[in-house]
Amino acid sequence: MSKRKLVLLLLAAVAVIVIVIANLRLSYEPSVAVEVADIKVGRLVERVSGPGVVHAVSAVKISSSVMGRIAKLAVREGDRVEEGDTLLLIDDSQYRARLDQAQAAHRAALARLELSRARLADAREDLERKTKLAQANLVSVRDIEIAKTTCAVADAEYRTARHAADEAQAMLDAARDDLEKTVITAQISGTVTSLNVEEGEIVITGTMNNPGTVIMTISELDTMEVRAQIDETDITRIAVGQAAEIGVDAFPDTLLRGIVWSVGSSARGVSGLGERATFEVRVRILDELPGLRPGMTTTVDIITAAEDSATYVPLQALVLREVEESGRKVEKEGIFIVDGDRSRFLPIRTGISDDRHIAILDSLPDDLDVIVGPFKTLRDLEDSIKVKIVRQKT
Repeated sequence: MSKRKLVLLLLAAVAVIVIVIANLRLSYEPSVAVEVADIKVGRLVERVSGPGVVHAVSAVKISSSVMGRIAKLAVREGDRVEEGDTLLLIDDSQYRARLDQAQAAHRAALARLELSRARLADAREDLERKTKLAQANLVSVRDIEIAKTTCAVADAEYRTARHAADEAQAMLDAARDDLEKTVITAQISGTVTSLNVEEGEIVITGTMNNPGTVIMTISELDTMEVRAQIDETDITRIAVGQAAEIGVDAFPDTLLRGIVWSVGSSARGVSGLGERATFEVRVRILDELPGLRPGMTTTVDIITAAEDSATYVPLQALVLREVEESGRKVEKEGIFIVDGDRSRFLPIRTGISDDRHIAILDSLPDDLDVIVGPFKTLRDLEDSIKVKIVRQKT
């Protein structure tokens, strides 16, 4: 072979190699690394959570109806009391003095009443006698008029004395009632869960604008509840009768059963625009837990829905994409799956969800590889992108 032909063959081979490499470069498409998970079937429980505080269902705040110094405190915090037991005594010296004064005033008013009654009877008798004498012309018309006036005056004095006696009786009843109120007794049977005073302190009564001294709180600890604060976005899913699970911060390894028995109808804790409102939900505690006390903080999980055979995928797989529908673009909720070596978007209808999973209402094969990450990849992923599975999540 001549030297010239050899050069031509070498040039032709180089040209072929360059063309092949160029074509390979033009046809090469990099794959995107994705993480996938299986579609699963099983029990799915939807919950709404919120912080709460333990309260006794029945609790009475004890205040005094009279003002005075505490002469004797008969209970301590944590004591068990029965209805009618004496809790404390208020110094009654001034109230006994008022009672003595009211009794004396009442006796004086009764005496005046008896005197006015006798004068009225005498005036009526005199008028009757003079009226009979007038028929025989033995007394003058002037005498009759004077007798009538005297009788009217006596009647007015009697009515005034009767009103005064009634007023004195009311003052006596009030003084006796105030004296009785210096002995404060338990209104319910329960435990003294809060004691705010000490012997010798002064207790005051409340007014319309100023609450009085709350001496103590008596609670029935046999029946307890949690008053939970639920966000306004979740309150529409709460209903009376739903089951709940209660975690008490003081007992980290204990979970109590509960049931919703009251849902607040008005929002709490809103002081300005833009702030999220909360609603109070009362959950009755069904289990007994020694050491559980009012005021303990909790976390409440209310079960709003449950399915025993739900088809579900990880929440992180759910995305929004625009799809063509009836000739226009609409945004749909769905998931990406691996179809061969390509991504494919599947619009789906969703149901209940928990913290990590969401139910799918459409019928799907259970052998699909659902793309769940990485987050940045899934956020920008589109249909028909070449993908490569790098991790299978369980």
